[in-house]
Amino acid sequence: MSTFRVCLQCGTQFDVAQRNCPNDGSALQLKATDDPLVGKVIADRYHIQELLGVGGMGRVYVAEHVALGRKSAVKVINPSLANSAEAISRFNREAANASRINHPNVAQIYDFGESDGVLYLAMEYIEGDALAATIERLGPVSTTRAAGITMHVADALAAAHLLGIVHRDLKPENIMIGRKHDGGDWVKVVDFGIAKTMETERGQNLTTAGAGAPGPAMAAWSADGTRSCPRAGRR
Repeated sequence: MSTFRVCLQCGTQFDVAQRNCPNDGSALQLKATDDPLVGKVIADRYHIQELLGVGGMGRVYVAEHVALGRKSAVKVINPSLANSAEAISRFNREAANASRINHPNVAQIYDFGESDGVLYLAMEYIEGDALAATIERLGPVSTTRAAGITMHVADALAAAHLLGIVHRDLKPENIMIGRKHDGGDWVKVVDFGIAKTMETERGQNLTTAGAGAPGPAMAAWSADGTRSCPRAGRR
């Protein structure tokens, strides 16, 4: 299967490493040819329309509910990890953790299950970019905008912490930025795959090499190996 990026404005295709169109500066859309899921219906209700992104753990697609007509983001576990108990456990944990959090700044979980051997997670579709892609495309955001985004993210983490859930992988790639009707930022925290609850047994390792270890955006007080506080989204 070949994966590439395409400019929705001019239609030009680029290598997957290219993030923005050199012709007009717009964000490039990730596409894949011969993707076995595009065009199929998962669990008799999610019509897979296009590939949104690829990560170490899975692939994310845009899908439409066949009865409701509602767009969803559907994540499926990578086929190479389909038999990995650790990967499946993380996938299950993301569904369980995120579905407990009812907050406007956390992507809502709609559904979770297995269909024809495919483990899937259907969630709220955010029409926008990750904060990382926004910064890459536009450069540093203004102080005022950064403060607003930070406030929304803090509210999302506070809601999670009230339920005893610590995200543990908060970084620009896991903060989605959409646009409200009034032009303001619509902020959503995603990917609770390596989150853990306060009740998790001390010392349990919830990360695995190459599959979601906390990234370089981690707070300084957790980077040195000491125990971090929930305010950092890590513990």
